[in-house]
Amino acid sequence: MLDVVALAMIGVTVVLLFSVYQVRVRKNFTSHRAIQLVLAIALLAVIVLFEIDMRFVSDWRSQAAKSVYFASGWVDRWLWIHLFFAVPTFLLWVMLVGLALRKMGAKFENMAHRQFHRWLGWVGTFFMLMTAVTGWIFYWVSFVA
Repeated sequence: MLDVVALAMIGVTVVLLFSVYQVRVRKNFTSHRAIQLVLAIALLAVIVLFEIDMRFVSDWRSQAAKSVYFASGWVDRWLWIHLFFAVPTFLLWVMLVGLALRKMGAKFENMAHRQFHRWLGWVGTFFMLMTAVTGWIFYWVSFVA
């Protein structure tokens, strides 16, 4: 499951940046909304399956123990750095999607919320990218090196 998530985050990052391009450059709010809803639903499903796998199915620590970084504590350090971004990212996305669905309307006419949504969207995008980068580093120090 870790391999799948590490590869999937490449796709998530590309789709996220494409969605931002759709809204910022092309001013295609409808496409941005559709992409973000599909991405949010897919990520929620992956997060649930991933957490079930990590907590109840796989023994990732025994696999990570083979890493040259395990004994020095770098595996755990990178896990905590990754979680520092991953947990707020989840909360930001729940808030972003929930507020957008509630306050934006079908025609995206709520200008006051659009400003807030734009700002929070950039924060969420930054956190999602950092979640991906720190996740890849964690994956590398735990299972590749």
